[in-house]
Amino acid sequence: MPRTLEKRAVLSTVLAVTCVILVIGAFSFISGRTQRRAFDGMTPAQHLEAARADLLNEHSVDALNHLNAIAAGAPEASDARRLSGQIAFARQATQVEAESRVSILERKSKAARDLEARSIAAGYDLTVGQSDKPDELVITSKEFEDLVRRVRFLSFLRERYGPSGEVCLAGFQKVQLRTSGPFGFRESYSVDCSER
Repeated sequence: MPRTLEKRAVLSTVLAVTCVILVIGAFSFISGRTQRRAFDGMTPAQHLEAARADLLNEHSVDALNHLNAIAAGAPEASDARRLSGQIAFARQATQVEAESRVSILERKSKAARDLEARSIAAGYDLTVGQSDKPDELVITSKEFEDLVRRVRFLSFLRERYGPSGEVCLAGFQKVQLRTSGPFGFRESYSVDCSER
């Protein structure tokens, strides 16, 4: 007998959840149809005004939907075309800017990797990473506890045909030499890009 009660409880729960889902779905469907009717019932002037409001709130997709709803023969059509062109131009400029930022980050990352590889090939035991400062690299090595080794590394870095050329081209102006640990040595030095 308890098994039958358990089955009924499960069935009634499933039935209740199904009813709730159907009610939510029906509400969404009705709400969507109501919004669509309101959108379709707008005049070209209202669509143009709504597009401008959407642009102020940085909703370019919604703005384009309103502009595309304006018929080609409507008096507002020329304003809609102009605004659509401005949106397209702004989107393209944003995309170019984003690609440029990615390119800069890739160039900086490559310069850090190349500096580390060239330094290791020259016999230095170190790691190279990017600092919180956009124009600075962080180079960590326990060898930097010794002043003579720091000076030797900086000379290697700044050599006429040394790795600083790539570092400068990537936009780095300084390197922070440090040892590991919270109380280790930390000092920033110029890469001397102006002498390149």
